[in-house]
Amino acid sequence: MTARIRRTSVGTARVWGRYGSARGRTLGSKVIVVDHLPKLVDALPTLAAALRDSLLREGDAELAAQVDEVRIHATCGCDEEGCLSVYVAAARGAPCGDTYRVVMPDAVVTIGVCAEQIEYIEDGVLQEADDTPDRRREYRALEGTVPTRLPTDL
Repeated sequence: MTARIRRTSVGTARVWGRYGSARGRTLGSKVIVVDHLPKLVDALPTLAAALRDSLLREGDAELAAQVDEVRIHATCGCDEEGCLSVYVAAARGAPCGDTYRVVMPDAVVTIGVCAEQIEYIEDGVLQEADDTPDRRREYRALEGTVPTRLPTDL
């Protein structure tokens, strides 16, 4: 049986196949199924709350609205001590170009945004904030549930 694909909105699709259906993201003509990936808000709730609050304080409601829906595609595979970065988009395969921007709300986190979609979140907790132990514990629990990706991999 061939999978049937219906694009549900810009950048998203629903796929039906032999074993049921799944939601996915579109990347050009490719559909990437993401239902099995953990949501940021479920896997890293402390980081998600800090990011959402920071974006709202900075007046970026559109990006703040994405926080509850993005899924973690990979953790950072660098060897830097204490790195808590995650990729929340599939590898692009090509540079984003002029639509890429870096957002640093409240200097809590750094996020990479391509075409107004959050792609990368770097937890910038340099000082010991009150919620730092919670963030580290949540990140350690995530390891092994998603693959790792090096920062040089688009």
